[in-house]
Amino acid sequence: MEKKKSQTEQLFQDKRKIVILIIALLIANVTLICISLFIGQYGMSFMETIKAMLGYNGTKEAEIIRTIIINIRIPRTVASVVIGGILAIAGLTYQGVFRNTLVSQDILGVSTSSCVGAALGIVLGLSTMQIQFLAFILGVANICLIFLLSSSIKLDKTLSLILSGILIGGAMSSVLAMIKYMANPEIHLQAIVFWTMGDISSITMEQLAYIAIPVTICTVILFTRSWGLNYFCFMDSEAKSMGFNIGRNRVIYLACATVLVASAVSISGSIGWVGLVIPQLSRLLVGQNHRYTMPLAFLMGSIFLLVVDIINRLISAAELPVSIISGLLGLPLFITCWFINAKHSEEKNR
Repeated sequence: MEKKKSQTEQLFQDKRKIVILIIALLIANVTLICISLFIGQYGMSFMETIKAMLGYNGTKEAEIIRTIIINIRIPRTVASVVIGGILAIAGLTYQGVFRNTLVSQDILGVSTSSCVGAALGIVLGLSTMQIQFLAFILGVANICLIFLLSSSIKLDKTLSLILSGILIGGAMSSVLAMIKYMANPEIHLQAIVFWTMGDISSITMEQLAYIAIPVTICTVILFTRSWGLNYFCFMDSEAKSMGFNIGRNRVIYLACATVLVASAVSISGSIGWVGLVIPQLSRLLVGQNHRYTMPLAFLMGSIFLLVVDIINRLISAAELPVSIISGLLGLPLFITCWFINAKHSEEKNR
């Protein structure tokens, strides 16, 4: 009886800890969103901005403030929240399905395929929306090719998917290199290189609107089915014996994660480290249960990319590609998580 009571108390404490963490992360998100709206090369005071946005000030400066907030800072702030969050939960999903905490959102080559689509659109002189659409389509087509190729490889399903992703990702890297080689160095090459390094400074609300439906659907599916990722901790045969259709669910999880990555890359280019580091950090805080790590990963991914964007605006007028800052922040975070996990493993083995 006492043992059962202690287990109940522990469960209550764990849930309370998770609720506190989620509230703290929500507060951090809101704080960073407010900071993001006021930080930039064009300085503006808090009161001036409030008056301008509420229409109390009709001067030319107030109109400039409204234009900057509505057309530049709100879109890039929303983009940071959305892209950071979906890349984090996509990375968490890949790590769960492949049973490997070192897997990132690039494991299946989706980012590379989307970059190929964007590069092709840039070379063909397509509009921004057409480039975004082409990048999204090639990213989604990537997972279809992987499922098709993996079905013909007679290996363990997880290994066949990873091998297929490596093969197709390698092929897409070669195609991307060829497009760069053939691109006009004065017109197209710079745009292609900048795209592959990530950029959220020029994202518009219209671009975000185009990915809203697939992102919302896939995010809802992953959140509502986050419990199912826990079954991937077992061998396929064990999961099946528990009544879990692991084959069908593997397709659902990978398809949703791929759509999220393709959506993010189609508007921001390739942004590294988010899908690798943030899942590690969320597991470090609340353990292995994906029902809890999923919301934490989304919130921490948003915080991470908001911090990256704010730092990027502060350090230079000519903003650096996002992947440079995310790498500089992500690497020490990853090493810290690695050492803490290693220390915990040593303590358990004693």
